Amino acid sequence: MKKHYTRITIAFTSLILVAFLLGGGFYTYVCAAKIMNDKMDEISFHWWVDRPYMGNSSYTYDELILDTYCSHWRYNDLLWNYEHVGVYDRLILGDGRVFEPRDFVSVYRHDSDSGYLENTRIFFTDEPLEIGETDDYIWHTSISGTCDNVFIYDGTLEYRNASGFDITEYEYKIPGNEYGTGGNEMDVSEWLGDEGCDVRYSRMAGSREDERLNSEAEKLLDGLLSDPETDPRFGKTEKSLITSYYVVYDATGRDSDHPAESYAVYLYHPLQIAFLDHIPVYVTCFIALAVIEILVILFMRRLYRNRMDLELRSRDLTRSIAHDLKTPLAVTQAYVENWEYIDEEDRHEYSEKLNQEVHNMDKMVTELLSIQKMDSGEQKLNLEDVELASLATSVYNQMKPVITERGLDVAIIKDDRKGSYVVNADLEMIRTVMGNFISNAVKYADTKVRIKLMGNDRYVTFMVSNDGEPISNSELKKVWDAFYKKDNSRTDRIGSSGMGLAISRSILKLHKAKYGAVSDGSMVSFWFRMKRVR
Repeated sequence: MKKHYTRITIAFTSLILVAFLLGGGFYTYVCAAKIMNDKMDEISFHWWVDRPYMGNSSYTYDELILDTYCSHWRYNDLLWNYEHVGVYDRLILGDGRVFEPRDFVSVYRHDSDSGYLENTRIFFTDEPLEIGETDDYIWHTSISGTCDNVFIYDGTLEYRNASGFDITEYEYKIPGNEYGTGGNEMDVSEWLGDEGCDVRYSRMAGSREDERLNSEAEKLLDGLLSDPETDPRFGKTEKSLITSYYVVYDATGRDSDHPAESYAVYLYHPLQIAFLDHIPVYVTCFIALAVIEILVILFMRRLYRNRMDLELRSRDLTRSIAHDLKTPLAVTQAYVENWEYIDEEDRHEYSEKLNQEVHNMDKMVTELLSIQKMDSGEQKLNLEDVELASLATSVYNQMKPVITERGLDVAIIKDDRKGSYVVNADLEMIRTVMGNFISNAVKYADTKVRIKLMGNDRYVTFMVSNDGEPISNSELKKVWDAFYKKDNSRTDRIGSSGMGLAISRSILKLHKAKYGAVSDGSMVSFWFRMKRVR
């Protein structure tokens, strides 16, 4: 039995898990597909703005380098505004030099007679400069070293950073000339002259994710250039949920004295972006899945325990029926077997005893069938307005001889000043319930019994309490079972088949009434509550 319920639980939880995974997968697919298409449309629409502007064939190599770094790569919107997009550019000159995006510092000389582009020099930084994360201006600078038409090298950059009232001085060693030709070489101070300068720091990645994606875009371009079957000079677009990319190619002056070409790669991962953008949704779904799985497990455990409890009750009921029928059957069998040996004058007495035993068995079977009929919903109710106070008084009067014989203190207590406790119920069935409650209380009471009627605007509660021996919590769960008897050794004028409370429970369930039993140490109480008829 336990293995059967375990297999069912595993099957249900697995189905729920699969449903969540399929639903989450479909949701992620839809989100990723939208991201893939939207970003590709956005990049392809703006490629003419963001690709390296190569100028025209009249540009010298020095002008191309400065134009690429200071005009394009410094102001490339994709580097900052397109979240989760890797960007990689490559400038290839005809003399074999290759330039890639790197963090660099541009120095603009103040000159009223010419523009910035004609008065700019740059140098690359091998390590980040100590300035604000979003700042690009470097203040209070002093530059020394050598410069040519493009680069500053073999020098020092001194600058200061102010944070509140704290001022920190920094010094950065400018490395040697890695790419320059040395044309028009001069000292930086000679190039600046008496003019001032603006110094700006340009970073090619705003975060570690940008660095990773930019590096991936670079590797992608290397792979495309090394593949003989791929020619990225004609541009290449790949739309994929895993990795999408857009390759732009441009060439200038191929037939001139200064041929040059450039590549720009924009790369992103739609599935990864969809997951990162919807983490709260996934966390919420995971919590919901965990809660549902736990509820299913708890429900199946409860179902299993109820089934086991039902089987135990069924076995107990079978044993009880067999035990309670065995005695009258044995007596009846004995009477029948010895009938011919009974004296004629005693046969009338034995016949009455035989009829009584048969009557008891018939009553027991009838009560069991009645319980089964009510529990299955086959029993129909003859509903009418029933005044519980009057009905309780009627039942009490029937029990009065027994109450007087036992010398019990019995009282009917009403808490409602209106004195009307009307419910819609089957009169005879509710009479049976009241009779069972009161007879049990009278049977087990030591000195007193209290019959209480309590009401409010919505409900009427009927309660019978006695001061007999307390009932343990474990026994309180069993008192409603058929054939349960709290004290089998107790005998008096009130006989008991152990079916009274079981029948009461079925009747109250049929009426959809609340019911229960309470033992607080001083009194044992049985009660039921029904809707009041206004």
